[in-house]
Parts: sequence; structure tokens; C-alpha cells
Amino acid sequence: MKFILQNTKKVFLREYHENFEELILENKHHDEAIAEKMKIQNEKIALLRKALELNKFSDQNDKMDES
Repeated sequence: MKFILQNTKKVFLREYHENFEELILENKHHDEAIAEKMKIQNEKIALLRKALELNKFSDQNDKMDES
């Protein structure tokens, strides 16, 4: 009986370990996806800032042309 319990414990521990490793990998992929999305969002923000700067510059040129 003790042998069966020891084997059962080993099986449960192995399955727990495998499931835990799988969760770690899933979280890693999830974190990588979030990091990629953040990078894309930061690039979009940088482009929007440049567009605003160009728009301000264009508005200043238009005002100078009107004078």
C-alpha cells in the first residue's frame, strides 16, 4: 500500500510540475505579447507627437504667409 501511495504522489507531483511549467510558458508568451503591444503603442505616440509638431510648424508658416 505504501508503494502505491508513493507512486501516486510521484505522479501527482510530476503532473503538478508539468502544469506549472505550462502556466509559466503561457504567462511568458502573454507578457511578451503585452510588451510588443506596448512597443507598438509607444511608436504610435511618437508618430502622433511628430505629426503635432509638423502641424504646429505648418500653422506657423500659414500665419507668416498671411502677414
